[in-house]
Parts: sequence; C-alpha cells; structure tokens
Amino acid sequence: MINNEMLVSCRAIARLYEQTLSSARAKHNLTQYEADVLAFLNNNPGMDTASHIVEYRMLPKANVSQAVDLLIKKGLLTSRRDEADRRRVRLSPTAAAGPVISDIIAAQKTFGEMLFADFTEAELSQLEAFNRRISENASRILGKK
Repeated sequence: MINNEMLVSCRAIARLYEQTLSSARAKHNLTQYEADVLAFLNNNPGMDTASHIVEYRMLPKANVSQAVDLLIKKGLLTSRRDEADRRRVRLSPTAAAGPVISDIIAAQKTFGEMLFADFTEAELSQLEAFNRRISENASRILGKK
C-alpha cells in the first residue's frame, strides 16, 4: 500500500508545483521545461550545462534541449563554449531573465509554504532525512541498470 500512496503523493506534489508556477509561466510565456531550466540554473550555481539539468532534474534530454533553444531565442539565456573543454556548452541567464527568475523563485517559495504548512522544524528535518534515504536508494538502484 505504501508504494501506491507514494506514487500518488509524488504525482500530486508534481501537479501542485506545476500549478503553482502556472501564473509565472503564463506571465512570461514559458513552458514548464523553460521554467525548470531557468530555475535549475538559478538554484544550482556552477551546474550550468544542459547535461547537468538532464542528470540532476531527470528531465528528457530532447525537452531540455528544446527549452534551452527557446530560451536563447527569447533572449533569456546565453550559451558559450567552455574554454577548457570546447565540447561543453555553458548556459547563463541574461539580465532580461532576472524578473522571470524572480517570479519563478517567488512561486517556488509559495509552493514550499503551501506544501509544508503546519510542519514543525523537527518534522521537516525528519522528512528531509527520509527523503534523502529514498533518493539514495532510487539512485543506487537506477545506477545498477
């Protein structure tokens, strides 16, 4: 029973996240993947390649690539070849992306506040520890494939 409940819970959380970001996405004419790319780059300094986004967010490579291309066309992202490894392309939000990212961050904050309302610090700490163990188990198992 816990497996089914966990899957339903994960899907509900993902839907709530997408719904919470919907007004920011609509305001800036972004797809969910475009918002995810901008949020990832903002929240993970130094992890600035499409490969990082694919690996850590577990998003489909084709969708990340398309989102990156669209963000570049919209003037919200720039790309440059890595000096040390010319095969690697580094991504950076532009100054024009600042207000967009601010709206995404505000929506993420709202999402967290809604999701964790009425949790104590101890409960949040315990949840974080459980989530880390679940993620480690999943990563270990996926790594075996």
